[in-house]
Amino acid sequence: HKSNLVRLGGIGIFLGIYISILILLNFPFADFRNDYFLKSIFYFAPLFFFLGLIDDIYVLSPFIRLIFQFLLSVFVWNKGIQVDNLIFNVFGNVTSLELNSTLSILFTFFWIVGMINAINWMDGLDGLASGIISISIIGLIIITISNGMNQYIYVLFSILGACLAFLIYNVYPAKILMGDGGSYLLGFFAASLSIYFTNLESLVNNFNFLFIQVFLLFAVPIIDMVTVIFTRIKNGKSIFLPDRSHLHHRLIDLGFSHKDTVIMILAISQLFASFSITLCLQRF
Repeated sequence: HKSNLVRLGGIGIFLGIYISILILLNFPFADFRNDYFLKSIFYFAPLFFFLGLIDDIYVLSPFIRLIFQFLLSVFVWNKGIQVDNLIFNVFGNVTSLELNSTLSILFTFFWIVGMINAINWMDGLDGLASGIISISIIGLIIITISNGMNQYIYVLFSILGACLAFLIYNVYPAKILMGDGGSYLLGFFAASLSIYFTNLESLVNNFNFLFIQVFLLFAVPIIDMVTVIFTRIKNGKSIFLPDRSHLHHRLIDLGFSHKDTVIMILAISQLFASFSITLCLQRF
């Protein structure tokens, strides 16, 4: 950006989501106060938001941010939001892998921290990160309905509404940026709610992670993050220092415009999300 932009758009996203949730709690059709896991997710999310917000204001070291992300993820796992089984379900062919405590905490940590940073890294062009999250949330809404968990779609619509409202001011040329506060908040919601809403049953004590379906739902930011990390390692660079190895940077360097790059990446994200929805619907 050639002009100064406010990086505190995450505050608007945070308020939009939580004010909507507080209003919804007054209606019996959307009251989830007795749902321990969903309630815990909304208790923990502000911790990640404030970590990102502090970084927006004071610019923390990447190592400090990673340490706090790890500590918060361990705390989240300890409170029961954890991956206990990996389910590989493709057109009715189901393979299950049960995780012990060590593998469970490692996978949960990498999933939460990985998703937070993947969304944060995709926030490199106007409207890109918020657009990807919007597409993924729409996919989760369809999957949630197919799971018979209609009482929870209002929660997802609150997040979707906040993202779309923010997107109005974030499309190119952006008037405001979501900053790390917004990307951390949306990244945690993406990681935790994707685990919760893709379970084989509506209410469970063990979280079954539909690996392929969830991966496809967030394929673009995940593939971009993994590719960037391996590229930086291969080139002998620190994985924490920014460069132009991200997908959106590569497309712009090839000559595509800002708008065209965002549209292409969102189209690819929509394609992967459609595959994910198709595989989830095959179970019904």
